[in-house]
Amino acid sequence: MRLSTGHRDNAAFANVTPNYSLCYTHFINPVFDKAIKQLPFLFKVPNLPTLLTIQTSCMQNVRLYMLLLGSTPKGRHIEQHDIYFGIAENLKSLVPGIVASWPEAEGKIHIDAWREVTAVDGFTITVKEKNTDAAEVKPGENNSPKLFFINMGGYKQNEFEEYHYKMLTVAKDKGAAIQQAKQTAFYKHTGFKTAESHIDDKYGVDVDDIYAIEDILPDALKQQYTLIISPNAEAVADEIHLGYFKLEKL
Repeated sequence: MRLSTGHRDNAAFANVTPNYSLCYTHFINPVFDKAIKQLPFLFKVPNLPTLLTIQTSCMQNVRLYMLLLGSTPKGRHIEQHDIYFGIAENLKSLVPGIVASWPEAEGKIHIDAWREVTAVDGFTITVKEKNTDAAEVKPGENNSPKLFFINMGGYKQNEFEEYHYKMLTVAKDKGAAIQQAKQTAFYKHTGFKTAESHIDDKYGVDVDDIYAIEDILPDALKQQYTLIISPNAEAVADEIHLGYFKLEKL
């Protein structure tokens, strides 16, 4: 995922009053100004430096969200898709991060599917603000479970298409996560000789530098939050919301 980096300028945002509360740090670059202006519900800050980090106070009840984004950027012939993970109090609060993550779309982005990630493979997933004063067990340390996103690709004979199956899984490491992915019906039944199903991308959702996996959470969220993965055989499966959701209508 793409995210601009920046620096804080307390004087620049001391008087900022957004019209809704953000629950994470996000970055706005003047390069995206055109896209930002097209979204009237986003707040505007005068005299922004070249790169500015804006941070508002975070509410207590934040969640991990998984979104399927769609857009047809200039020069593309068909709709493009990407997966976005964010942490916020509600879906609307994710919008600035979504826009910043896909600058080529110039703000013309919609959501095709989304879920609050609270239950995966018999585990409860919760978000906790990091405690900088005490040592914490990080996901993957001491054989603790870790949350993975896996995107699988496959083919069907005589169909001009690559099909995809996206999944979250809890495992102790990348190898175990891939083995779990290979047990899915999609992996076993999508594909044929010379065009077998394959694992397209492997991302750790909550990763720090000790893992050789590309991190899919924006750096600002990694610095502020950690995921708590707890066994819970009675965890209720997440509701998956499907449809065409315009950002300005959230």
